[in-house]
Amino acid sequence: MSEALLTIPPAQMPGHIEGVPYRLGPWNRGFQYNLPAELVEFNGLFAGQECRIGNAGQLLTRGGFIKKAGMSAISGIPTITGVGTIRFSSSSTKDWIVANSKFFEDDQSGTLTDRTGGLTLSALADSQISSAVADGKLYGTDGVNAPFVWAAAGGNIAAAGISSKFTVAKFCHWWDGRLWWWNTNTDEGEGWCSDLNNREVISEDAYQIKAPIVAVNSFRNR
Repeated sequence: MSEALLTIPPAQMPGHIEGVPYRLGPWNRGFQYNLPAELVEFNGLFAGQECRIGNAGQLLTRGGFIKKAGMSAISGIPTITGVGTIRFSSSSTKDWIVANSKFFEDDQSGTLTDRTGGLTLSALADSQISSAVADGKLYGTDGVNAPFVWAAAGGNIAAAGISSKFTVAKFCHWWDGRLWWWNTNTDEGEGWCSDLNNREVISEDAYQIKAPIVAVNSFRNR
């Protein structure tokens, strides 16, 4: 008697439930809090918690936080206009805080060192620091005084090179190998970018927008 091998397709096997793959993301539209959940399109999100959306539309976990206390260098009730972290190298990462018009280096153990040097920073609560990390250096501006750069841990901040195109800018951003500045003292609708891979040289003319620039962000590399 000959024998035959019977093959049962997976869909016909007992207990098998055929599934349909469903792709989630990318969420290029970001969080659309202004819409009811039923009106948010497939590439948008209605709400999120402890997360953010990256440049490619991917969902990323939000960075955590650490409580800072017992810092004798900051007295009273300070006006804090900026905080952040910068990784200078694989062996050097520092926190920074701008409080009461002073720029402090934090060794991440609660010890603050004043790195303001001879520069002036605004003590006004609405003079929030706009900052960007470019090639291992921190650039920043308070929108009132000249932009600054923090080049290395253990050193003071210094005036950033901006090729005398302007003296004050409200915002800065690092993108596409260039350092961008906008909303300057010469025109609220003006934006400048540095030369490619040369952060402190500005050779090109400004970009002109016929309205005050209040926010700029990158969403995709070339």
